Amino acid sequence: MFKRKALKLYRKANRIEQEYGSAVADKILFARIWYKIYIQQKIKVMFKLHKKSKANHILFETETDFSGNPRALYDYMIAEGYNHKYKITWIVNDPNEFRQYKAHNVRFIRRYHPKNRFREANCYKAALKARYVFFAKSFNFLETKSAGQICVNMQLGGDWKLTSEKERELIQFDYCLAPGKAFVKPKAKEFSCPAKKILPIGEARYRQFYSGRSEAEAFYQKLCGSHTNLKTVFWMPLYRKAVLQTWYRTGIASMTGLPLIHSIMDVPKLDEICQRAGIHLLIYCNLDMETLRKEAGDSSHISFVAEDALREADVQVYELLPKADALLSDYASVAIDYLLLDRPIGYVLEDFEEFERANGFLFPDPLTYMPGAHIRQMEDLEQFFLQIAKGEDEFKEQRAALRAKTHNETDDYCKRILDQFGILK
Repeated sequence: MFKRKALKLYRKANRIEQEYGSAVADKILFARIWYKIYIQQKIKVMFKLHKKSKANHILFETETDFSGNPRALYDYMIAEGYNHKYKITWIVNDPNEFRQYKAHNVRFIRRYHPKNRFREANCYKAALKARYVFFAKSFNFLETKSAGQICVNMQLGGDWKLTSEKERELIQFDYCLAPGKAFVKPKAKEFSCPAKKILPIGEARYRQFYSGRSEAEAFYQKLCGSHTNLKTVFWMPLYRKAVLQTWYRTGIASMTGLPLIHSIMDVPKLDEICQRAGIHLLIYCNLDMETLRKEAGDSSHISFVAEDALREADVQVYELLPKADALLSDYASVAIDYLLLDRPIGYVLEDFEEFERANGFLFPDPLTYMPGAHIRQMEDLEQFFLQIAKGEDEFKEQRAALRAKTHNETDDYCKRILDQFGILK
């Protein structure tokens, strides 16, 4: 038995050394041994000590630290004083980056050990003690939940593109929040769960539409510069891999991560279109679009909204959306969310057929869920910009009809979410 284990360890060590080199291999092997002999044993003890969750403990975790719907719900809880009754824990990559958000009964703990990618033992302890877990994407590092625990997925309920089978295997939840009733049956079918687990009570980040924070206004004014007299269009596309990779599960090559913009050389053409139409275009730029942002340089009528700039200014992208006169998107969930603002939406559908074959949509008739200009080429885009500049809005009635199907509107989304789970002040 011992010889077999030793031989297995030796072969694994050789594979790691061949892949990463001897120096890195030593660190990886040490980390795995340390995890086996210390961290794993510590976790087993925690499971024995914390079999039942504590009613006043709440845990938050997001893929991008301190963001999205969980961040919006947390901000509301702090503003309304829920932290005087509940103990709140955030799992993040580096707690030191969040010292400024320190509040009563709030703590930030480290996700991974700094020298390896294993979860810190404190993550398991916090997760086991929490009665409520609010997360984005997935929360599945616990082998067994503690008694009474409720795990709430706050991100995927509003997606109208299908989640891949591989991703669905990693996603576990007790409840998933959705914008409205139209999502309940399709989402239940997608995740093979009872319909009662899909709660059509809206998303917490809708609160950010109406935040009115001075930080967001200052950030927007800085973006606009001398273009305050122009109509503004916010372009927020579905996340796509950029730089010689392929678009989201399709076979269309992309140098930029933006549909229609296939190379850096297309940016000046886009800028000319904006100039002719009298439009200031704001492009939300995820981390994979940094090459586009840097190489495109200065454009007279285009501004890039970078993720790192938003983090530095402590501004959420949903706080900027209401300041725009129109949205340009595609199959991203923001196109559903923006219906609440009742402003024109343009849908870039250059790869619609390929996307539908490769990925699929939540609804069988996805084009009927796109009440706006359907844009497949640059000429369509210019026409959309011209309509916005003139103040034309031919799809207002269609948006209202779709909004009635897709949204369960209320004056206070965050309070409704907390009330749903019995989290009261």
